[in-house]
Amino acid sequence: MKKKLLLLTLATLTLQAFSQQFTISGLAPISCQQVFLVPLGANKAPIDSAQVAADGSFLFQGDVQGNHLAYVWAKGDNPARLAVFLEGTVRVNLRDMTVVGNEENHRLNDYQTFTESTLQPLKELGKKLNAKQASGQNITEHELAAYYGLMDTLSSIVSERAKHDLKVYNNMRWPAYIVIDQLDDFDRDYLIGLDMPSNAFMEEPSLEAAKSRIAAYRRTQVGSHFADFEMADTAGVMHKLSEFVGRGNYVLLDFWATWCGPCMRELPNVKALYDKYHEKGFNIVGISFDQDGESWRAVIRRREMNWIHLSDLSGWKSLPVEFYAVRAIPHMMLIGPDGTIVANDINSERLAEHLAEIYE
Repeated sequence: MKKKLLLLTLATLTLQAFSQQFTISGLAPISCQQVFLVPLGANKAPIDSAQVAADGSFLFQGDVQGNHLAYVWAKGDNPARLAVFLEGTVRVNLRDMTVVGNEENHRLNDYQTFTESTLQPLKELGKKLNAKQASGQNITEHELAAYYGLMDTLSSIVSERAKHDLKVYNNMRWPAYIVIDQLDDFDRDYLIGLDMPSNAFMEEPSLEAAKSRIAAYRRTQVGSHFADFEMADTAGVMHKLSEFVGRGNYVLLDFWATWCGPCMRELPNVKALYDKYHEKGFNIVGISFDQDGESWRAVIRRREMNWIHLSDLSGWKSLPVEFYAVRAIPHMMLIGPDGTIVANDINSERLAEHLAEIYE
């Protein structure tokens, strides 16, 4: 009996050790009636919702269940959103956008405050341009250039701060928020470098989608062997990529679509390089993100794109989007005779330089 009681006690202690309770008390925006607790990460449903009291207060209580990061999110006419670290007692004020709690929350709120204040001039300029367009006036090229110039400048400032905090606070878990926040802005090599055991934040469950993308970036690094997949040609016949790649010649994987303006602008340059070097062994496998098969085949015929073409006609849900980490098109990848990736995410100008070095 004593042994059985001891085992029950140990089991209870173990559950307590893994059970991480949190309490979030807060103040909602004026006129807000409901606040949601939404986990960070891709396509996550709310963990919980709370009704807002007459004085604007709300309360969440629960168990972390592994995921420490979530948004406290007030929707409606006066929306507001703050990321919080779910541990212990946390106080959230959605009126002055502050979070008070443990050190994780202190650092997280400091980063959010910095990024919000840094990007505020860009948001204000965007509002002015939207109002001008809504009034029927045209936005000038000069105004657009000024907007994008400011975006580049302020985004660079945020990126510097993000990289600083990822380095300084790598033994904490809140920087997982930065990885999610900057996932589309950090370059591939930098993201790959983050995925190491010394960075405690990379173990956060909210980074599942980010780690999947990093794995795809690692698969497509220069020097890696291409990853095989299967897709249909213009006649609907299924082919493995390995039927065309890694067989003794240089092959360009050209991710494109007929509806993609930049892709079609690059096409004459790519076609000229194909015509110039094809007899020397150079080939192209075009991988389309189209959805309309007739349009896809018609453009191939009309523009005399006389190389190999594959597509699953699934648009941005196409297999290579995640498998090859294609974030935008056109996207070109040059693969060597042995199947090794020689260059990735290049334009036609860089492709021309590579082919000249190879064949001339």
